[in-house]
Amino acid sequence: MSSSKKGERFENFVRQIEETTLPSGFVITPRKCIYNEGVQLAEFDIDIEGIVNGTKFKWLIECRDRPSEGPAPVGWIEQLVGRKFIHKYSKVTAVSTTGFSAGAAQIAQKGNVELKKTREVTYEEVKSWMRSSTLTLMDPIGTLLECKMFIDEKYIEKAIEAGLDIETELDNESLLFKNIKTSEKQNFLDLFNTTLNNRFMSDPTLDYFQENNLPQDFRITGETNNDWEIQNRKMNIPVRKILFSARTTSIKKTEVPVSKILNYSVNDGAELLSQSACFSLENNSNEIDINIHHKPTTNTKKKINLTIKKISKKKNVSGRKKQDKRPEWSSVDDLDQ
Repeated sequence: MSSSKKGERFENFVRQIEETTLPSGFVITPRKCIYNEGVQLAEFDIDIEGIVNGTKFKWLIECRDRPSEGPAPVGWIEQLVGRKFIHKYSKVTAVSTTGFSAGAAQIAQKGNVELKKTREVTYEEVKSWMRSSTLTLMDPIGTLLECKMFIDEKYIEKAIEAGLDIETELDNESLLFKNIKTSEKQNFLDLFNTTLNNRFMSDPTLDYFQENNLPQDFRITGETNNDWEIQNRKMNIPVRKILFSARTTSIKKTEVPVSKILNYSVNDGAELLSQSACFSLENNSNEIDINIHHKPTTNTKKKINLTIKKISKKKNVSGRKKQDKRPEWSSVDDLDQ
């Protein structure tokens, strides 16, 4: 695996954990580039912006995964201190898979740079909340029959004022949706697969996930909550929810062993922020990362988040649906987050 791809995976891992701590309305931009007259001046791993008590808040997270080079050096932290002041960040966090040298920790303290690290642990340390060291993927396969979008009236009125023919523009299965928080783009099939996998994680006993009940027609709602916008040449239209009608035809099961388990903590180890089980698999030439994040809590209830990230993507379905031809889907193969 290339160093760039490895770095991207680690950045995705960190973003998945940190984004769960953000208030509503914050925008995350991975690998944000700064240009001047067409020339790239800098690239930031994770840029986060929002409003706190009426004031703009900018947070930069930089990640380093270079195990062969030992603890993160002084030079890297000095660079981040400079970025904080030059680019006017309210907060800067450095995350390393190998910790930090003593000198780097001293510079970070002087420059007010937060330090966090990961440490690989064994299954024995997480079995209190992780029931098995393998993950069973239930991959429903079938046909997406119909999609219905629900848009708040105020956005429809704005679209009409902009001269947009709503009925014509939205009757198009090749529409792209953009997440206003992460800038991620997905199509109808991607959003459906995300919704389907989230539903499976919350209730795997549903009829349309059971092999003995197939084929099974069902409906499922994707609550996009206006966080996803339809990309259009005249204006972007936030979508409140999407109602999917589909048919499950078969279930594919895959047993995936855990590839590594990580503790994510502040640099001195005094505060454990998350424990994460990381799984990697290949599916039809796609490399997929599945991370299960467990956050320690003082409540009796455990908080566990599952995120799935497709590293490389091979499109199986594209363009408009023909009248007698429905797009086939496979929830793991087409899922992107």
